[in-house]
Amino acid sequence: MVSTAAIRVKTLAWVTIWTTLALLALGNVVTTTGSGMGCGDSWPDCNGQWIPDLSNPSVLIEFSHRALAGLIGLLTLITAVIAWQVKAAPHRKRLTITSVVALSLLILQIVLGALTVRYELPPRVVFLHLGVSMAFFAALVVLAHLARDAASERAKSVGACAIAVARFHTLSRWTAAVLYLQILLGAHVRHSGAGLACGAQWLDALLCQGQWIPPLQELPMVQFTHRLLALIVAGLIMSVAAQARRAQLPYALVRQARGAAALVVLQIAFGVMSVTSLLSAHWTTLHLVTAALMLALLVGLVAQSRPSVLIEGSAAQSREVAAS
Repeated sequence: MVSTAAIRVKTLAWVTIWTTLALLALGNVVTTTGSGMGCGDSWPDCNGQWIPDLSNPSVLIEFSHRALAGLIGLLTLITAVIAWQVKAAPHRKRLTITSVVALSLLILQIVLGALTVRYELPPRVVFLHLGVSMAFFAALVVLAHLARDAASERAKSVGACAIAVARFHTLSRWTAAVLYLQILLGAHVRHSGAGLACGAQWLDALLCQGQWIPPLQELPMVQFTHRLLALIVAGLIMSVAAQARRAQLPYALVRQARGAAALVVLQIAFGVMSVTSLLSAHWTTLHLVTAALMLALLVGLVAQSRPSVLIEGSAAQSREVAAS
């Protein structure tokens, strides 16, 4: 029997995911344009008003960021309340736990946002702000996939053996974790002022101050480490795409893995353009959004490739076919 509550959770979760992606992009615009204090030290209002004068671009950007964050908070709360109403025993516990995690991360995010304004954008708080945002984003993706499983009447079928599925699941999980670390390192690059530490010419996108190994100085080494980890992430994602095909997973998962592989190529290109454009808003925003999309695809692969979902689900479907 299809769970109506699960269908609603799935729909709301995906709406919240795309809204959060827009918020991440807008947050990068806030940082790039220096609009973080556009509303002064007032919070949650803006310059002492709930509807401020929006003629100032900095005020408009920061107020829009806060308004969109408020909408996401409301959507997350509604999604969590409906998730708690799902009755299906195998899915109820997972949905409840994931929705509680998402709500907890949202509350932490709100607190960090307030601290960011109160203490006038301290780099460490801004760094944590993005880290929690990405964790919240990942939790929403997991919630959406769990809700889809709860809403589906049919189990997935897969021709792979349990060992191949388990290996793919483990590889996807580690790749998602390394990508998350890379995103955090990217935030550190941005807020430590290391974005152009290796130079801003086309050749500097490959070398660092004209060298393969940068000078042992803090900012160049931060940028160099970010680039090195980007190559590791690219290799892992390509391995995920290759393993998905070899493991004979459902085509939807193979397609997601290939999508992540395509995005990592774009991500590197956007990183190069960010450097050569002197960290312009549109290239750095594309760089961040692409990273978030890759994380969403990888987290989705982890959620969907659990052996308990693919192998046991496939076995259950086979028994249903045999019985009919």
